[in-house]
Amino acid sequence: MIAPVRQVLRGLGRRTKVLGGAYLAVGAIHLASRLVDGGAAVAGISQILLMPALGAAFGSAIADLAPVRRRTVALMTAGLAASWAGDTIPRFVTGDAAFLGMVSGFLVAQACYLAAFAPYAAKAWRRRPAPVLAAGAVFGAGFGALTVWCLPEAGFLGGPVVGYGLLLAAMAAASTTVNRATAVGGALFFVSDAMIALNTFSPGYYFGGHHLAVMSTYIAAQALLAAGIVTDLAAADRPDRARPAEPRATDPATEPAADPSADPATEPAAVAD
Repeated sequence: MIAPVRQVLRGLGRRTKVLGGAYLAVGAIHLASRLVDGGAAVAGISQILLMPALGAAFGSAIADLAPVRRRTVALMTAGLAASWAGDTIPRFVTGDAAFLGMVSGFLVAQACYLAAFAPYAAKAWRRRPAPVLAAGAVFGAGFGALTVWCLPEAGFLGGPVVGYGLLLAAMAAASTTVNRATAVGGALFFVSDAMIALNTFSPGYYFGGHHLAVMSTYIAAQALLAAGIVTDLAAADRPDRARPAEPRATDPATEPAADPSADPATEPAAVAD
């Protein structure tokens, strides 16, 4: 794991660690259920439980910190809730409605994540625009390639798919401006959804471990986005260690007695700080 994230997670409370472990356990159960025959029911239930588990861990981690940026926390929480909707809706409807429900939920999620990362991207753009441009070019090229490959087979779903892809690429590019954890999380989210698009709209696409790959990258992506934001907020919450220490209050009883022979006129003048 990325070192700053590991350091922050070690400093979180016991409750947060337990809830984070619960998310990992639900994720492991979900992935294991994909490997066994007859595991579809467990896979469906565990997928519905993923985002509530991560949301609880994220909320607990934020509670471990002093008051932090409420807008960022609210947007990340909304993104997790919308992701839960995207995971859950397809379990209760079928066909194109299921796909549209999934896309709608995750479209809102990507919009929330993008809004959360936008201030970081704006700051990075002002300081060094070249890396932001490079990230945008990489994910933009990936989006363009997927559009060319998949759009001919998308039919009436083409509009929602293109809109979602644009938001996804923008979110992934913006995630690179927060820290390494969010950058990896954004890239994994893009890869996960790219595989879904290929599996849905590309007749020539075949990958035996498709479902396992999609969900493993998705589970890791969501965790890294949340952990990266917690890491950044924890850094903002941490006191400035470079600040000089405050002078200690002295106890007159323990102060050494003044030297009566000292002549104040010969003492050097105090230098104003």
